Amino acid sequence: MKIFWTLAGTISLLFGVGAHGPTENPPGGWKQYSYMSDGFGISSPQVPKLTSADNYKQYLVYWNEETNDVITVSFSLKLVDCSAWNQWAKNLDGNVIRIIMVSGNPALESRGNRNALQAGYTLDQCMNGRVYRFAAGWRKGKPKPPIVDKVLKSFHVLRGKS
Repeated sequence: MKIFWTLAGTISLLFGVGAHGPTENPPGGWKQYSYMSDGFGISSPQVPKLTSADNYKQYLVYWNEETNDVITVSFSLKLVDCSAWNQWAKNLDGNVIRIIMVSGNPALESRGNRNALQAGYTLDQCMNGRVYRFAAGWRKGKPKPPIVDKVLKSFHVLRGKS
């Protein structure tokens, strides 16, 4: 019986039936978070959670278990020559990846399914020696939540980080 309740609890969390995450406009409001050592700032209604590995860092910027929305910002710890990356990026264009200009620099934008349950969006851009990846996911079959663009527009590089 214990296994049944453990399995039921896991399924509830996966499908958003259990605890609910925060809403897009929580009572505490949006706040700006700055990470000088990582070279960026971003706004969110939640305190971003950091996860790291040997070669990258990722911030979970927003999540809502009820709606299955998630937004992350990640980057490689290895510094990159952004001029070379920008030249490489300008040569990519296709059905899944699209080149757009953000703040005067090329960025790679893609849309598609993240997994069997989520639609997704990614934007990769090289700034100040780092390739930042902004990724978002939401319940498949639903439109992209407005919070995705709101968080993305708040992202900015903190000058002086090289």
